Amino acid sequence: MKYLAVLVFFVSLCHAQPKYWELQQGELEKIVRESDLIVIGTVSQHNKSQLHIKIAEVLQGPQRLSRILCNMKPAMEDEIKDIDTSREYLCFLKQENDYERFSLFSPRSVLKNDLFLAGRVRKEVMKWKVERSDYIASGIVNSIKQTLTDKGDFNVIAQCTLQKNFKGELPATFEIEYVHAPKAYPIPSYLFENIDYVFFLKKLPGQEAYSMMNLYEGAYPQRLYFLKDIKLVTGVENRFDEVAGQTVKGIRVFARLQNETVKKDESIIINVLLQNDSDKEIEIYQNQASYFILFHIIDDDGKILATKYPKKNSVPALQANYFMKLASKQYFFLPSFNLQEYCLLKEGKYSIYVEYDLPWEYSGKTIGKSAWTGKALSNKIEINISE
Repeated sequence: MKYLAVLVFFVSLCHAQPKYWELQQGELEKIVRESDLIVIGTVSQHNKSQLHIKIAEVLQGPQRLSRILCNMKPAMEDEIKDIDTSREYLCFLKQENDYERFSLFSPRSVLKNDLFLAGRVRKEVMKWKVERSDYIASGIVNSIKQTLTDKGDFNVIAQCTLQKNFKGELPATFEIEYVHAPKAYPIPSYLFENIDYVFFLKKLPGQEAYSMMNLYEGAYPQRLYFLKDIKLVTGVENRFDEVAGQTVKGIRVFARLQNETVKKDESIIINVLLQNDSDKEIEIYQNQASYFILFHIIDDDGKILATKYPKKNSVPALQANYFMKLASKQYFFLPSFNLQEYCLLKEGKYSIYVEYDLPWEYSGKTIGKSAWTGKALSNKIEINISE
């Protein structure tokens, strides 16, 4: 098995793990954009002067790497003793000499991996892929034509059928041109017939064909988690997910489906709960809650569906008995809602966010109160509708 040598230029390496929230967003964006290779893997001492990284997953860069051998300066040997060989690390590296070698370039180049940090890194890596691509789409490779070159490589034309556009508008059928270099190391991306891929593409100037974004990140076999990451970055779900389930001035909204799979003519019952998530008592207007509920419904193509909205001018006048006080962590349920009364859904899969929108008029100031008002978005719920 091949190894890639990694030259480590830093004389000292900080192994004290910062909490994931201490890696500021601007710093995370910078280190992702400056990295040629980002991997998750275990780190161990190969010998007195070398580290061995066994790669579990490549997040950015050449996909077919499995091991990296790191050369260490003698001054770093004591520092490396602090590495926990039983756990995984996130490594951010720069390439040298056309990916023959790598180097660390930041005190944060090696960080202990955890669920929260990895999630933030994955999202930022996907955002960076999206920014560098002109077109992003899922599709299937129908046929591949190869022409041998004098160097022993192959000029390839892959005929593809579009499944779904995520960025840009590719035609129903399109061609991808690339060079397959089987003797190169690391091995650049190459395609197989009859496989579903997610493509990150560039338009070839003056041609009808497209090229991959770069040698190593232009095509990935379709995976559900990968498609979900793309939808979060490129679709409308992202702007909802960023605030979904968050506490707003002490109030948090929870939504739950009575059934996650229903037939298209059946009722879709949603239960909604409002909770005081603060450590203080909160007073809130609670009459005719249906007038203050909005449903944001997104279909599987990422489109927001039109829904019926309440007529707030028909809400009765404010009265003191329409307010209730919630102690810390106390909650109450709103009346159940039938989503079909707001939007008739056809067969398919949908993401739903429930918004509780209580205008400032319902603070009760005209009757001597100072109750909660604002907009709070529930957690995302998903439903499948069958025939």
